[in-house]
Amino acid sequence: MSLFNQKYSRKSFVSFLEDDFLPEDFRHSEEEVSLSSSQNFVTSARRLGECRSLELEVFEVHHSSIADARVGIAKDAFRMLLHHSYCNRALVAFVPEKGNQWRFSLLQMEAEINDRTNRIQRSYSNPRRYSFLLGIDASVKTPTQFLLERGRVRQRTEGNKQLQLIEDLQFRFSVEALTKEFYSKLYNWFLWARDPKTGVTFPNNIDTETDDRDRLEVKMIRLITRLLFVWFIKQKHLVPPTLFDEDFLRSILCDFKPDSTTDGCYYNAILQNLFFATLNQEIEGRKLLTTYKGRTSYYSNKQLYRDTDRSYFTFPANERERRIKELFQDIPYLNGGLFECLDKYELDENNKIVQVTNYDGFSHENTKSPGGNFKKKAYVPNCLFFAPEHSETVQITDSETQDINVMGLIELFKQYNFTVEENTTSDVEVSLDPELLGRVFENLLAAYNPETQESARKSTGSFYTPREIVDYMVDESLKAYLSENITDSSSIIDSLFLDNFVYGKEEKNVYG
Repeated sequence: MSLFNQKYSRKSFVSFLEDDFLPEDFRHSEEEVSLSSSQNFVTSARRLGECRSLELEVFEVHHSSIADARVGIAKDAFRMLLHHSYCNRALVAFVPEKGNQWRFSLLQMEAEINDRTNRIQRSYSNPRRYSFLLGIDASVKTPTQFLLERGRVRQRTEGNKQLQLIEDLQFRFSVEALTKEFYSKLYNWFLWARDPKTGVTFPNNIDTETDDRDRLEVKMIRLITRLLFVWFIKQKHLVPPTLFDEDFLRSILCDFKPDSTTDGCYYNAILQNLFFATLNQEIEGRKLLTTYKGRTSYYSNKQLYRDTDRSYFTFPANERERRIKELFQDIPYLNGGLFECLDKYELDENNKIVQVTNYDGFSHENTKSPGGNFKKKAYVPNCLFFAPEHSETVQITDSETQDINVMGLIELFKQYNFTVEENTTSDVEVSLDPELLGRVFENLLAAYNPETQESARKSTGSFYTPREIVDYMVDESLKAYLSENITDSSSIIDSLFLDNFVYGKEEKNVYG
C-alpha cells in the first residue's frame, strides 16, 4: 500500500514487481536507455528488467511535463520502445520531474516484422496505454484491489472465465472490468433501494393514498445519476468533500445516524438542498425558504433551501440561514436540467396552491412532528448512503427474493477512482470516467424496463456498446460520407483516420 500512495521509489517499485505482482520468472536488471532527439517530454529512461512468460520488459521513464500531457508522454514512450525493445508489451513507471504523483502503465502494441535478408523491418500500430494514477493524495483503493489484493499475475478464474497469463495481466489494467464490477455493485444497491422494506418514497399527487411508490425505479435512477454527477465534479474540487463525511455531518445535523433505517435527514437536508437550491440556483439567489406558513408565492419556489420548524440542523435559529448558505457557498451554479426540481405547484389567481405533484418531494414539511404531512416529502433512509457492506434479502420479482451484498451509495463511490477526463481508445486511465453516467442511466433503465430487464440483469452492465466499436462506427461513417462527396481522395481520407500513435517503420540489422 505504501508504494501506491507515496512518491515514486525505484526500490519499492521493483520490490512490488518481484514480490507481489509479476510471475516468478521476472528478472531485475538495470540499464540506462539512450534517448533520441525526437523526445518531447521524456528526459531519461531506465530498463528495470524482463518477464519472459509475459513477453514484456519493465521501464522507468522520467518526464518534464508539468501539465500532465498524457498523449505526448505516451507517444514518447512508444518511440522509445520502438527503438529499444523487441517486446510488444511493457510495464512502465512514468515519473514527473516535479510533482508527487506518478503513473503505473501497461503499454501494448501490434507489430509487423518483415525479414529482408539481413535486415528486419518493424512497424507498430494500434498502440494502447492503460494507467493507474498513484502517489501522494491519489485514490489508491482501485489499484490496491486490482494490482495487490489479487496477488501475482497468473492463470486463474475470474467469475466464470478462465484467464490465461496474458489475459490476467490485461484484466488488471482493464477499465471495462472495473466499470463492470462497479455497475454490478451499483445494480445491487438499486435492487436494495427499491425493495419495499427500505420504505423509500417519492410522493406524486398528494391527494391520493396509493402512488407514493409509483415509478419509484425511475426516481431512484434519477437520484443515482444526480449523485454520480456530483461525485465527478467533486474531483475538480467544485463540491466540498465534507458534505459526504460522517464526522462532519454529525456536527451539523441533529441526531445524525448514518446507518439509520428510519431517518432520512441526510437526503432531505443535504442532498436535496445541494441538488435543487444550490446547483440549480444562481449564487446571488440562494436563500432559505422562510415564508411558507403564509403560503406566499415563495412557497412554490423550487430553488430555495428547505428546512423544517424543528430543523435538521444544529445551527442556532438566528444563524440558520447564514450557516446553511455557508455549507454550499463555494459550489457553482450549473445551468442544466439534471438538477431541476420536478415538483409541480398549481396556483390559483391569488397564488394559493390548488394541487401539488411532488415528483422530487422537495418539501419543508416536518417528518418528525405529530400530524406532519409526510406525503409531500421524499424519504430515503440514511443507511442507503452510508451503510457498510453487508448482506440483504431483496425482492427481485413478486415471487422471487435474492440475497445480495450491498453498501451505502456514498460508501460504494468511495471505493473507486473517478476522473473527470474522458479516456480515449489509445490512452486509458483505469478509473471511472464521465462516460459512466450514460452507461449507468442506459443500463438501469433497461433493467427497469419489463421488456429488457431479464437481459439487463444477466448482463450486469456489459451490454453497452464498447468505446472501440463506437469509434470504429463513427470513423467508417465519416469515411463513407467523405468518399461519396470527394473524388479521387481515398488515400487522403484514410490518412485522416490513422491512429495518432502510429510511428512508421524502423529497420535494424539482425547482425548488429
